[in-house]
Amino acid sequence: AVVSTQSTGMYEKDGVPLPMICIMLEGGSQSIEMALNSLRMGQPLVVIKGSGRAADIVCAACEMTSFKEDFVNGEFVMRGFVTDDGKRDIQDMLEACFSKFKESAIIEKLLSNILEIASLKKQVTIYKIDSSEPLDFAILSSLMKSIGESAARMRQLKLAITWGHEKVAKELIFEKKDYNFKNEELNSLLLFSIVNRRTGFVKLLLDYGADLKNFLTAPMLTKLYNILPKNSGAFRILTHYDRAISLRDVGLLMEMIMEGTYHSILTQDRYNQDMREDDRFDNPYDLMMAYSALIPLL
Repeated sequence: AVVSTQSTGMYEKDGVPLPMICIMLEGGSQSIEMALNSLRMGQPLVVIKGSGRAADIVCAACEMTSFKEDFVNGEFVMRGFVTDDGKRDIQDMLEACFSKFKESAIIEKLLSNILEIASLKKQVTIYKIDSSEPLDFAILSSLMKSIGESAARMRQLKLAITWGHEKVAKELIFEKKDYNFKNEELNSLLLFSIVNRRTGFVKLLLDYGADLKNFLTAPMLTKLYNILPKNSGAFRILTHYDRAISLRDVGLLMEMIMEGTYHSILTQDRYNQDMREDDRFDNPYDLMMAYSALIPLL
């Protein structure tokens, strides 16, 4: 419960709630019960196929499960089912795996739990132990699917950004083309990517419609400098005035570093006391390059 209340990302205001997931590797009878309880709570399940015992039985049951339309409480719903032959096969696997259980009631309970897991297989991701894809790719894909569809694209992307998986974001979100991001959403994602040092995502967002000139207003650049990690050298140097960092502070620091060979536009009044919400820069790429170079050096 404590984990689920935490937030991902360095900039917590724009973070997403830290999701929970269940991973099933081999396992015994208690693992089956824990996996089922996780699914009942809405948490996704990743099962490692080929790891043996309970995990392989769950994988087999999921692969045997088909869905059909059923009429329940006055409406049609899709329900998972396993054929009688399939149920007997699963029971045989359970008896072979858990031969220590002599009471048939225990095996029947395990079979019931396995079948319920299989009926929820849309929340289950099967990962082959010899897969060429890394396990964290499967975990993140499972988490993103559990968040939801179009209405949750922002949460999905911020989760992918936090994990640093451009490939997942590209395949599961951008290439689907089922959601048109608004400018303010793209700007929010750019801010989240920049603050969390995800340069690959900055490029991905720019490739899929984000506009750096639209994003980088004078207030936004001021915000970027003011949400620096408190333990960074840049934050300590720029906050020695014991007030919020201004773009003039940044410009003067850049001029000092360049020893008088460079004059920064950030020292101009229009980007400080006369700053407006829509003040933009002619060369935003230059300013972002300076920001990227300045932060690690200080």
